[in-house]
Amino acid sequence: MSKTCTVSPRYSPLLVPWAKLDSDQRHCEFVRYAARRNGYAVTLRLSEPFQIYLAKHRYPMRVIGQRMNSALRSADLGALQVFLVLEAKRSRGMLHLHGVIVPNGIDRDRVQHAMRRAVGTVPGHAGSRQFYTRLVYAPDGWLKYIAKDVASTRRFLGMQTGRSLCWVSRSMTQAARAGYEARLRGAINVANLEAPSAHSAV
Repeated sequence: MSKTCTVSPRYSPLLVPWAKLDSDQRHCEFVRYAARRNGYAVTLRLSEPFQIYLAKHRYPMRVIGQRMNSALRSADLGALQVFLVLEAKRSRGMLHLHGVIVPNGIDRDRVQHAMRRAVGTVPGHAGSRQFYTRLVYAPDGWLKYIAKDVASTRRFLGMQTGRSLCWVSRSMTQAARAGYEARLRGAINVANLEAPSAHSAV
C-alpha cells in the first residue's frame, strides 16, 4: 500500500475493470465506498499481549483476519463491511489499526465489542479509547493518513516488501466492487451515447 491513489476520476470513461485495479487502487475504492455509504473511519488499539504476539508473527495480517472473522461471526456481524491497515506508531512502535467500516444500520456498540474482542480488550480507562470512530468526510485524506507509515511499519515488523499490511472483509470487497462496476457501466453507457454516430454527416 502506497501513499498515493491513482484511481481514475469518478464516472470517467477511463475507468478500468475491477480485475485490472492494483491493490492501492482497490484500497482507494474501499475508503471511497465507505464515504458514499455514510461509513466510519475507525482506529482500533490492540491489547499489549496481542501486539507482542503480532510483532513476532511472520504473517500478522493473516492472524488479524482470522481473529476478526471469528469475532464478527460469533457476534452475528459477518456482513459488516471492514477495511483495516496495520500501523506501528513511529515513536514507540505501538501497533494499532486504522481503516473504515460500513455498519449499514448495525449498532455501533455491537461492532465495538466484537472488534475489541478480536484484538484483545484493553482494560481500564485506556479501554474507553480503544475503539474510535467518526464519519468519513474526506476519504482521500483519510486514505493518505492511514498509509503514511507503511514503510516504517514494515521495518518495525521485519516484513518483506509486498507482504500485506491490510485486511478487508469479503462483504466489503463484494460491495465496493459492485458499486465500482455499476459506475463503470454508467460511464461506458454515457461514453457510447456521446460518441459520434457512424452514420453522422462528416
